[in-house]
Amino acid sequence: ACYPDQVDYVLQRVKLHVYNDHSAYPVNTLRNRAIARVRTSHFLHADMDLWPDKALLSRLKSLATMERHNGTFADPKQAIVIAAFAREVKTDCASSTAKAQRDKYRTNLELCHREADLIPDSFDALKKCIISKDCHIFDRYNHDGHGTTDYRTWLRGFDGGKSLKRISCFASNRYEPYVVLRKSPLLPLYEERFTGYGKNKIEQIVHLRYAGWRFQVLGRSFLTHFPHHKSAARVEWEETLGSDGLTHRARMDALYRAFLADRKSVV
Repeated sequence: ACYPDQVDYVLQRVKLHVYNDHSAYPVNTLRNRAIARVRTSHFLHADMDLWPDKALLSRLKSLATMERHNGTFADPKQAIVIAAFAREVKTDCASSTAKAQRDKYRTNLELCHREADLIPDSFDALKKCIISKDCHIFDRYNHDGHGTTDYRTWLRGFDGGKSLKRISCFASNRYEPYVVLRKSPLLPLYEERFTGYGKNKIEQIVHLRYAGWRFQVLGRSFLTHFPHHKSAARVEWEETLGSDGLTHRARMDALYRAFLADRKSVV
């Protein structure tokens, strides 16, 4: 379980110019610092623009008290996958990291608040959002990224729709779900050589897999991606050339290939 008063919050300020180069942003270093300050048995890894439904915490707490799931929550090598969706609508609620949109974002807070009210917070609300075609599977054009979650089965429900379903086969080496993990000395931390946008989450998922973690998908509860424009960090990842003549994407892709080869070599 996780409660706000059981987390140590640390506010760290840096001068704006320090991370004007988004590719240098130490995202994985900061994730490791956050994990170090977790004071609960488990924590959820998710980006801040993915919002949990209102029953996620209570559902996890309820499962943890069931005798048949005691082993899952006590086992330090279990990862609980939370299905991810996206509210895909045209919006002028912009990302505050995009320089060209920063002023616009500040003048559209009311619009952003309206978007927040439309994020589904229950399974029934999610189904209605899907039927209206405002909500879709998260990153739906990248099937490798989340396809292993098996959304068709998830939406139909399994074991009453409230339990856990084991992943027996990974459809892709690029699977990168959002997961609940047990805090443990065995837990591989994020590789801090990954900075900025790209490959910084998937590297930990593949590390968990090669280190023997087992994955189960949670029924009914989910995360929903808040709609916003492409961030400046994403643009830099795709388009900006560094002094080495490479995009940040090319550098992170090369680092990921080397990282994956290292994991395979020690299995």
